[in-house]
Amino acid sequence: MVAGLVAPCRTLADVGCDHGYLSIWLLRHAVCGKAIAMDLREGPLRHAEENRRFFHMEERMELRRSDGLERLSPQEADAILLAGMGGKLVRDILERGAACVGAASQLVLQPQSELPEVRKYLHRNGFRIAAEAMCLEDGKYYTAMRAEPGTEPPYTEEEYLAGKCLIDVQHPVAAAYIKMLTEKRRRVMRELASADPEKVGERRQSAQEELRCAQRALERFL
Repeated sequence: MVAGLVAPCRTLADVGCDHGYLSIWLLRHAVCGKAIAMDLREGPLRHAEENRRFFHMEERMELRRSDGLERLSPQEADAILLAGMGGKLVRDILERGAACVGAASQLVLQPQSELPEVRKYLHRNGFRIAAEAMCLEDGKYYTAMRAEPGTEPPYTEEEYLAGKCLIDVQHPVAAAYIKMLTEKRRRVMRELASADPEKVGERRQSAQEELRCAQRALERFL
């Protein structure tokens, strides 16, 4: 799913590359000409090195131990990929590597959490969301997006929650995800209804707003 969102590029920076499989797949399918696979940990990089040798990618795939984009120079990569990490970490890496991010022609992100905040971050920092994809595997929902330099009209809160691209194509997995979120919000409201209003008043108001937003998003899929 993530690989399918990467547009053809000259050099891909794969941040948090783990075993390097994604970089190798993109190289083998000629999506990118070169890959710089980076990870903070030695263990994954050793596995990535083994896989690089196995697939004969030594000349096209470079490995670096790096904390986020720390070891990448501005304009060294025209595509930056971050997959399999929390939304807060995604935003932190992008902020700390602002010079590299500003020189990239695409960001491909697969945040595991805080999706609305990641979408808002992209809009605040000069990127438009060009495409999104979503899948369900082993009972977990996964979302990925490709952002490109540019602007687009601000989303509504329900579009930040569900993903406007996913709403526009009536993505069935996204519809199931929002339905699940709506049911979770309703359960929270039922639990809060029996609690002491003085203790949960603020939380109840916040939960009510979250439920209304999820309901509005769900209506967009019907």
